[in-house]
Amino acid sequence: MLYVCPADQTILLLQRSQEVEQPGSWGIPGGAVHGTEGFHDSRRLRHETPPDVSRASAEREAFEELGTQVSIVETLGSSVYTKGGFRYVTYVVSVTPEEKARLEQSISLNWENDDWDWFSLAKLPRPLHFGVNYTLSQVNVGSLWKNKEL
Repeated sequence: MLYVCPADQTILLLQRSQEVEQPGSWGIPGGAVHGTEGFHDSRRLRHETPPDVSRASAEREAFEELGTQVSIVETLGSSVYTKGGFRYVTYVVSVTPEEKARLEQSISLNWENDDWDWFSLAKLPRPLHFGVNYTLSQVNVGSLWKNKEL
């Protein structure tokens, strides 16, 4: 889940802990669809996860990593990264300024991440997780919020 706040044009990123792949990089909350963890067989891609299951898994993973439920205004877009037997779906979703403020008071990271913050697209931290780089290259987040009320 890539959370964006169109009102101030920021995105939520999490700094990955040393206990996960791509440690120290700035990513987003997410993970494997329940039951597919560690399964890297390209033949499996013929049987894609239904969108509602994928979305529910993304929301569950975000809750686990953030320690709080996020109230989403709408889905602005999505991207799908596929390599071998790995398939990574990212949903770009918007939150209100009020929800952003609530999150800032209630986020309690689990062991997968060490830090978090909201960033403008012009001042993204480095290094970015490959999944964030890919999503930003596929979904023009900046254009998505141009039509939103600021």
